[in-house]
Amino acid sequence: MRSASLKYIKISVVILLSTLLCFLCLEGEQADSFHDDEKAEPKVVINEVCSLNNHTFSPDLGMFYGWIELYNKTDSTVSLTGYSLTDDAECKKFTFEEDVEIKPYSYRIVYMSDAAKANHKWYADFSIHTTGDMVYLFDEQMNMTDSVKVPGLAEGVSYARIEDGMAEWQIQRGTPNESNNGQEMVALENIAFPPPVFSRKSGFYEEEFDLSVYAQRGLEIYYTTDGSVPDEDSMRYQGTVHISDVSDNPNIYSAYQNVSSAVAYAPEWSVPPKSSVDKCTIIRAKAFGDNGYVSQTATAVYFVGYEEKTAYENMNVISLVTDPDHLFDYDQGIYVLGRDYDESELNHSSDAWWKGQGAWWWEEANYRRTGRQAERPVHITYFNEERELVLDQEAGIRIKGGGSRGFAQKSFNLYARKDYASRSCFDSPIFENGLYPKSFSLFSGGDDKAGKLKDYLAMQLAEDLAFETMSFLPAVVFLDGEYWGLYYLTEKYSDNFLHQYYGVEEEDIVIIKNGQINAGKAEDLDAFNQDRDLIASDELSVEESWMLFCEKFDVESYIDYYAFQTWIGRNNDWPGSNYAVWKVSAHPQYGKWRWMLFDVNSGGMRDYEFDSFSYLTEKDKMFAKLIRYPEFRKRYLDRVNELGNVTFAPDRVIPLIEEIAEKNRPQMRLFYDRFYVGIYTEENYEAEIAGLKEFFPRRYSYLAELERKWFPGDVK
Repeated sequence: MRSASLKYIKISVVILLSTLLCFLCLEGEQADSFHDDEKAEPKVVINEVCSLNNHTFSPDLGMFYGWIELYNKTDSTVSLTGYSLTDDAECKKFTFEEDVEIKPYSYRIVYMSDAAKANHKWYADFSIHTTGDMVYLFDEQMNMTDSVKVPGLAEGVSYARIEDGMAEWQIQRGTPNESNNGQEMVALENIAFPPPVFSRKSGFYEEEFDLSVYAQRGLEIYYTTDGSVPDEDSMRYQGTVHISDVSDNPNIYSAYQNVSSAVAYAPEWSVPPKSSVDKCTIIRAKAFGDNGYVSQTATAVYFVGYEEKTAYENMNVISLVTDPDHLFDYDQGIYVLGRDYDESELNHSSDAWWKGQGAWWWEEANYRRTGRQAERPVHITYFNEERELVLDQEAGIRIKGGGSRGFAQKSFNLYARKDYASRSCFDSPIFENGLYPKSFSLFSGGDDKAGKLKDYLAMQLAEDLAFETMSFLPAVVFLDGEYWGLYYLTEKYSDNFLHQYYGVEEEDIVIIKNGQINAGKAEDLDAFNQDRDLIASDELSVEESWMLFCEKFDVESYIDYYAFQTWIGRNNDWPGSNYAVWKVSAHPQYGKWRWMLFDVNSGGMRDYEFDSFSYLTEKDKMFAKLIRYPEFRKRYLDRVNELGNVTFAPDRVIPLIEEIAEKNRPQMRLFYDRFYVGIYTEENYEAEIAGLKEFFPRRYSYLAELERKWFPGDVK
């Protein structure tokens, strides 16, 4: 048995040696052949891949598909017959038909569709995952000639060779059927991948419920409930999230006292609410995956059990959601005292003008920052009075106002930009005019804290006069899920505002507000100031001043505006401040300065015996000069009287006051409890309403007496 085993071993060794010798003889030829095949450059390559294409490129009448771009690297036409594309190397999912060619240095797009398009020569019946996938190209001999690992891609973004047919790849904006050469790379961290989806839309719900959150397979979802943007350290979604009325939860942001310098000078004006404020539930979710995949943030707000809270009936409701640090952080927060308050030299100097007047609300603080650098991202959700979802959009938010920035409840400006969403205007008409604005405001009422209706009333009374007014809508605001009080959703004067109403080109519009150029050029402001100063000066006679005034200013707009302000007894910070004018350069109809009404809350509609004629001749030099000219004086006084008989007629103004008061009354109770505990009560509100109802009838009689005193020769 041993000898037999050795015999078999000897034979096996001989065979093995023979085989090895044969292989060594052929090795060079076979190895060279294999090596040549590996080095062979493919004629056609995968040049660009777009996995998610919802609106950037359409092959047929608005239908959109992901796509793969092939490129012929050679100077000869290549037949693609028998070539195949797939996302699975073991399964050839799409094969080109006969007579399909690609010309020299040219492109061919293959659309990734469903089975309905499977037999079309340019539609492959597969798609690749937006989170990342493989794409393979095989030639007619079933040799894999090219492949690419595509990373996660956002809508309209492609993974492409940096130069057509070359080795290096990058993420860029899609260029189907066009050269990739010269395209800029899109940083992965700046790509907006599709957000997770919630099982229920933002809205009002009678009963609590369990919320599901969905994302593409293979992704992990993380979420927050405090307004912050989720990251991978946030709560991981592992099942449904229970949604209920969270109003009894402890107050967080509404408990902060570092939002007003009143905390140091007048602490009674910065007392936090003594009980839990109403709240809504915020859910913000993001999906995370491999290859740096991070989705957009999905935001939803849920109001549960509000059918029993009658103060919200027939009220617009607006939720503002932003990372709390954007508002309340010591360094970057725009709602707080913050670093600017602590480091301001003026705040620690007796030279500050507000020190002598006790106007603590003018102290320097983070909330006095202005401009784009003081703008923060915010998610806006707006429900109308019927609780229908009107707006659900990312935007920018800034603090608005002058002295009112120093109060605990602040006004906001909101901006639509492509930086935040796909459009530079809001997705829905905000007001009844049907226009899609680029910006709007949430106005707190300014100094009118006790009544919150003077500006709203003024805008409604003046809507048919020859100067600009804003649309106003009462609205309740929730900030990062907490009740933030009664506001007014208002239009915002801008070049876009005037463009939409008058059809004039935005680049030709000039707006001056409070001595600053808001739209236009610096020379426009210089020209306005020079003309106004010249009209008021002694260089011109009264008649010459009138003639220049008629040349530069819209007379009807000016007279209507000043007659209106006279009637309401406007004073304090006007006309030196809180004024705005506009015109359109070299325009036959709108080429003269016209007036814009805003911010009447800080002085007016209070003292019916206020002497507006004395005040204006002292405070406004141009008015003082013009009132000396007989034609201007007659037109102005006639308009004051006409407004008294029509615009401010008691049978018009009193019902309007009562209507506004009745609508706002339930919210004012909540507003006082939220911001002014121990300062304002329902009695204060009723006193404000009574004062307004008394003001207008008495103002009519007093103005008649005042005219006889000042202009005895002009009044019959």
